[in-house]
Amino acid sequence: MDDMRKSILTLVLALIVFHGNAQEAESKTKAEKPNKFENIDQRVGLAIKVNTFGLGGEFTMPLNERFSIRVGASKLQDYKADEIEAMAIDGVSAALDISFMDIDLGDFFDYQLAYNISSFNLLADWYFTKRSLFHLTGGLRFSNTYFRNTLGIKQSISILDGLEISPENFGTLTLQIDYPFVLPYVGIGVGRLVNNKKIGFNFEVGNSFISGLNVSEFSGTGRIGGTAMEENRVQIEQNIAWVWAHPNVEISISYNFK
Repeated sequence: MDDMRKSILTLVLALIVFHGNAQEAESKTKAEKPNKFENIDQRVGLAIKVNTFGLGGEFTMPLNERFSIRVGASKLQDYKADEIEAMAIDGVSAALDISFMDIDLGDFFDYQLAYNISSFNLLADWYFTKRSLFHLTGGLRFSNTYFRNTLGIKQSISILDGLEISPENFGTLTLQIDYPFVLPYVGIGVGRLVNNKKIGFNFEVGNSFISGLNVSEFSGTGRIGGTAMEENRVQIEQNIAWVWAHPNVEISISYNFK
């Protein structure tokens, strides 16, 4: 029995010594392996980026190896609006197979779209470890985003025993929808815009949360302008209340300097 106790005690002591040596070896290995992001808090970065708010730039300042602050802006204005207008009309015509007085919708209705998509962002990145490229991002986007839609007709048409409706007396109907000013943002990404090299990168996906869309204008002229009533404006606002997200996909490339 004593021999067995001595054997167990010897085994326990051997395991303790082995564990201690293993920890010491691991610590030496970590110490010998340099951290490529060490002292990045002494550097800053300027980046260009493309995301779902448009084309923009960003200033990045690391606080340490795990936290960075980003300040930037993006803008997209009236990009290929003519193509979007044509696609909207043709899409409705094709999907619903609609014609008006035997005239194709795309040839009859005049649809004009003007929009501005832009944001100023104040964000913070938290990296999973001091050596990691993967990070969580959170913060705020301050948005100046709206979509202004105007509907009219392109040509005259006769209805009701020869009553002619021209583009002038048909009139126009204008609807403008605005984003709220403040959009909370959450994302996840891979990359570091600031490192100990000259060039950094970041790829990120996330979402800007919309608290509610605002119908800032609902007005009209001519015959169709009569539909621009307050109760209809309220109904439209209720119909679009389900919109809560502006998804974001972003690619950034930065230049780093001290």
